Amino acid sequence: MVMLVSVLGAVALLVFVLAPLRRPPVAQADRAPAPTPALQALLDQREAALAGLTELDWDHRLGNLNRDDYAALQGQYRQQAIGVLKALDAATGDTERGLDSVPTPAPPVAVRPPHGGATAGRSRTLVAGGIGAALGGLALLGGLALLGGRPATDDAAMVPLDVLHAHSALLLPDSDVALIGHHSGLLRSSDGGHSWTAVAGVTGDILALTAAPAPSTDLFLAGPGQVRRSRDLGQTWAAVATPPAAANLTALTAGADGTLYAQVRDTGLLISRAGGPWTLQGGGLPAESSTLIWYPDPVRALFAAGPGVGVLASGNGGRAWGSAGGMVNGALPTLAVWALAVDAASGDLFTGADGTTVRGALYAATDAGLFKTIDGGTSWTALPLRRPLVTVSARTQPRPLLLAVDSRAVVWRSSDHGSSWSAAP
Repeated sequence: MVMLVSVLGAVALLVFVLAPLRRPPVAQADRAPAPTPALQALLDQREAALAGLTELDWDHRLGNLNRDDYAALQGQYRQQAIGVLKALDAATGDTERGLDSVPTPAPPVAVRPPHGGATAGRSRTLVAGGIGAALGGLALLGGLALLGGRPATDDAAMVPLDVLHAHSALLLPDSDVALIGHHSGLLRSSDGGHSWTAVAGVTGDILALTAAPAPSTDLFLAGPGQVRRSRDLGQTWAAVATPPAAANLTALTAGADGTLYAQVRDTGLLISRAGGPWTLQGGGLPAESSTLIWYPDPVRALFAAGPGVGVLASGNGGRAWGSAGGMVNGALPTLAVWALAVDAASGDLFTGADGTTVRGALYAATDAGLFKTIDGGTSWTALPLRRPLVTVSARTQPRPLLLAVDSRAVVWRSSDHGSSWSAAP
C-alpha cells in the first residue's frame, strides 16, 4: 500500500512539474505559488554561503590561505551563513505573515562554488520546486515519493548538526557508537547517529577518524597538528606522536598489525608501525588527497581520494598508486570524492576472471551523491542518496548501518545497505 501511494505521489508530482510544458499557461490561482523574491533570495544566499565556507576550508587545507587570513575570512563567512539560515528558518516557519515581509540579509561575499555552478544551480532549482509543491498542497505526496533517486524527505524538515562543516565520520564496529569530526571538535552518538553530544577536550579541525582492525579496539582521530587515540569507544582521547610537518596533515587511516598511514601535504605518505617513529613511505599521492582507507583481507590495499583526485588504490602499502575510479559505464561520474568507507562484512562477494575474490563493499561520498563498488573500484554503482556529501561510514554488526553527512551537515542513515535513506533524527 505504501509503495502504491508512493508511486501515485511521484506521478502526481511529476505531472505537476511537467504540466506547464505541455499546455497553455493557466490562471495563477490554478497552480502552486512560486517562491517569493525574498524567499528565493534567501535560498540563493544560503547556497552561496555554504559554497563559500566549503571552498574557504579547502583553500586553507591545500595551503592557499595562511592561518590568519583563514581565521578572519571564516569568521566573516560564519556570521553571514548564520544570518541567512536564521532568516530562512523564520521565513519557512512563520505561517502568520507573508514571506515578502521577511527581511533579507546583505548578500554574502561572491565566491566560486567548489564544484562548479551547475550543481549549486540544480540544488536551488530543486529546493525552490519543493517549496512551491508544498505551498500547492503536494507536501504529503512529495514526502512519500522517491523522485530521481532522492530520499523522500522535505528539505525544510531536515535538522542539520549545529556545526558549519563535518569532515569525517566513523561507525564503531560491533557498537551503536558513531563519531563525527568537524571544524571545531568531535561529536559522539551512542544511538547509531540519532542524537549527538560534543566530546569534551577535543578541539580543532578533525579531518580523519579511523578504527584499527580487530582484534585491536583502538580508535584514532587526526587533524592539523594532532593525532589522538581512544580506547574507551571515543569518550576520552590521548595524544600520540604526530608525523613530521603535522600542521599539514590531511588524512589518516589504521591498517593491519598496528600500522598507521598519514597523508601530509607537500611531504607525502608516512607510516608508523606499532607506535614507532614515522617514516616516509611514498610521495605519489596528489596534494589534494583528503582521505585514506585500509581495505582488509582479502584485498589488503590502501585507497585514497580527494576533490579533483577521484579514487586511487595501492596494493603495496602506498609506494605506488593506480586509478580505482572505474571504467566506461562503471566509472564514477565525478572526481570530487570527499570520503571513502569500507564495510568488509557487508555480505557482497565478487570473483574476478583471474579467480581473485573481493569481499565487502567500498563506498565513495562525492558531490554527486553516494556510490558503491564491490570489485575494488573497477565499476561503481550509484546509490539513492543523490545529495552533495562530505563524509560516509559503514558497518554491519550489530546490524547494518550506513551513515553519511551532506554539505549542509544533515546526517543521513540507511539500515538496508543503502537502498533507502532517512535524515536523522
